[in-house]
Amino acid sequence: MSAMYRIIDANVNRLREALRVIEDIIRYQRDDASVFAVLKRLRHVIESITRGIDDELLRARKSDADVGKRTLTDGEKERRDSTHILRANFIRAEESARVLEETLKTIDADKSETAKEIRFTLYTLEKRILAGTMGKKKIGINAAFFDAPYTGFGRYTRTLVSALLALDTKNDYVLFAPNGISLPRSLHRRNVRVVPLGKQLCEQGHRHWDLHFTDEADFINEHVDVLFVPYNTPPQPQAKGYKLVITVHDVIPLLGLDPYAVIRHPSLLAGLSLSTYSLFSKDMRYVRTHADRIITISSHSRSDIARVLRVPEKNIDIVANAVDFHADPARGAKRKGYILYVGGIGKRKNLMGVLRAYRMLSPEMRAQNSLVVVAPTAGTRYQRFIDTNGLAASITVHDRVDEKKLAELYRNAALFVFPSLYEGFGLPPAEAMACGIPVVTSESTSLPEVTGGFAHYCDPYRPKSIHDAVVRALNESELLRKKRIADGQEYIRSHFNAKALAQKLRDVLVSV
Repeated sequence: MSAMYRIIDANVNRLREALRVIEDIIRYQRDDASVFAVLKRLRHVIESITRGIDDELLRARKSDADVGKRTLTDGEKERRDSTHILRANFIRAEESARVLEETLKTIDADKSETAKEIRFTLYTLEKRILAGTMGKKKIGINAAFFDAPYTGFGRYTRTLVSALLALDTKNDYVLFAPNGISLPRSLHRRNVRVVPLGKQLCEQGHRHWDLHFTDEADFINEHVDVLFVPYNTPPQPQAKGYKLVITVHDVIPLLGLDPYAVIRHPSLLAGLSLSTYSLFSKDMRYVRTHADRIITISSHSRSDIARVLRVPEKNIDIVANAVDFHADPARGAKRKGYILYVGGIGKRKNLMGVLRAYRMLSPEMRAQNSLVVVAPTAGTRYQRFIDTNGLAASITVHDRVDEKKLAELYRNAALFVFPSLYEGFGLPPAEAMACGIPVVTSESTSLPEVTGGFAHYCDPYRPKSIHDAVVRALNESELLRKKRIADGQEYIRSHFNAKALAQKLRDVLVSV
């Protein structure tokens, strides 16, 4: 009988210890008062098992001579996270309750029934606490571009990652950002942490931080399962203990030496920079050999990436830019007196094509429709073109605007014009369509895909074609204009909804 008491004593102690671990995690990390109350009650129920046999249990205890006290399995030596700890301790408690149920039958049938009740209560609690959490991952995110709201990378990161964190309460997220970047308070959730990294790395430039932040001890100590980089620069550590998922927005820097692309889009050759080509080519070689999954933003970009990097299209997922601008219901279809351009000043963005097309408009049409340009044109050839052609009185230039001002400009425009020569996506025309504005854009690359056939299309290499599309759009009947706007808005809502795209992104991150 002494051996039986020794078994009971060991399993009562094991059950108490496991319940204490579970109880403290529930109390201090998960703040679940109702589950905590049940666990606390269970610990008191255990006392009814030992009541009346306490002396026998203590006399039977031989902890110093226990042959199992120094034997640990590999699984017992490592715990990944609190969920892993909970799971291990539920198993420990349930097994102990089962042993007690059987051994107590030799001493007291009522005590055996109590152990059985504890066991089934634990089964129920385990399901309640851990259902849907097994297989949970720790996902790291390079959040550096949260601090760059005026860039395409910044808009993609802020909009999509914010939606992802609002959607996914199951997995744990760690946002890695350079020291000094202030991330929005709205991102802070129970399953989200922010880890600032690399003060010295930051001093050597943004690219240096992107390449080497994963070598920092604070990153390594997080032991992330997956690292998501939402733009083109992959970290290049000496050793990679995680799955790498990266969004390659486009491979435009490589296309200037790609005959297939240059024949169709000669502007790519004019925009070729050998230094940029060299750095980007190095990054993409790393992506091709080390990325566990590639994401891109359009079917057009996927085709480019597959061809240039020699990656099967089936290995590239599309998670497009989310569009978070919306029409103002009070505005209706009322026209305002300006044409709007939002974009960069690089040759590929084709601001010069916009200016030349605007100069071709009749004086009467220019008088009725000024041009508003959101781009840093001061001191550039674009400003000289405006001045030498007597257009300064008709054109308003904003170097930079915040999101509130940009939304206002979109919603009050009569027409949005964006005849880019080459785009991997092209967010501005999608935003304009979402705001209920007719759009003139290019008939090539990703832009028909982004606008869904509901824009007015032009040949971006011919200013006369841009001019004709602008005139066609401004003269469109009110009935057709309203239908085009409504169809375009529905297309944007159905294809570039932040929540739906965040779900696609989550599915990719948890599947690698």
